[in-house]
Amino acid sequence: GFTQVPNFILTKPDISVGAKLAYAMLLKYAWGDDACFPGQIKLANDMGAAERSVRTYLKELESAGLLEIAQRGLGKTNLYRLYLTIKKLPRRRP
Repeated sequence: GFTQVPNFILTKPDISVGAKLAYAMLLKYAWGDDACFPGQIKLANDMGAAERSVRTYLKELESAGLLEIAQRGLGKTNLYRLYLTIKKLPRRRP
């Protein structure tokens, strides 16, 4: 299989390479509904990163407005809702 990552994520200069990889991994699980709920241990194993790093990357993506993190309940993994498009600002006229 393969995962398509939007170009605006790949070229976004204000997020780390780790956050970009985390976004790509979430896309791998999201399939068609723009949301997924893999555990942070699973993400860490898939990325070859520490769980703490994964949490940092997820918070970075949330702070950048690229995903929403919602708790699903006690003992359950979080729900990650991915934002796959960005809002274009209105063009300013000189």
